[in-house]
Amino acid sequence: MTGLVPCDPTEPAFAEALAEAGLPPCEAQAVCFALAEGGAYGAIEGHGPERLLRSVVVASAHRGQGRATRLIELLAEEAVETGAERLWLLTTSAAPFFAKLGWKAVDRETAPPVIQANDQFSSICPASATLMMRELVEEVVPQPRADLDSVQIHPGRGVSAPEQPLRRLLW
Repeated sequence: MTGLVPCDPTEPAFAEALAEAGLPPCEAQAVCFALAEGGAYGAIEGHGPERLLRSVVVASAHRGQGRATRLIELLAEEAVETGAERLWLLTTSAAPFFAKLGWKAVDRETAPPVIQANDQFSSICPASATLMMRELVEEVVPQPRADLDSVQIHPGRGVSAPEQPLRRLLW
C-alpha cells in the first residue's frame, strides 16, 4: 500500500507519536494524513498559496526506514494538488533533516502574514524555532506555442507566437 490516507488529529497512534516526540497535539483546523503503510503522520494547515507543514512525526518503531522523507514528499504533492505554491514549517530540532530535503531556513520576518497569523507561528512554537520554507512550484519563462497556425508575421518587426505560461514542480 502506498500514498497518504486522511487521519483524524485525535487518532491515538498519531497523538502518541506526537507526545513521544515532544510535539504539540495536531489541531482540528489542520488537514491530517498518515502514510498508508502506517507509522508516520503529518498535517497541512491553511488555504491558498502559502501553507504550513506541521506535526510531522514518525513513531519510534518505524524510524530509520525513510518514512519521514516519503511522508514529506507526499504532503508536498498533496499541497500542490490543492493550490499551494510554498510550504512553511517551524522546527526546534529537525532543521538539518529538512535542509537535506531542500528546505531553506529563513528569517521569521519574511513569513507571509497568513503564516505569521497562525498559532504555530505566533504562540505554540518558541521564538527560537527555525522557520523553514520550500518552494513547490515556479513560474517558467513562457514558451512559444509549437503549432505554426498561431504564428503571426509582423512586417518589419519579425515573427511572434502566443505565449503559454508554464509551472514546474520543484520537488
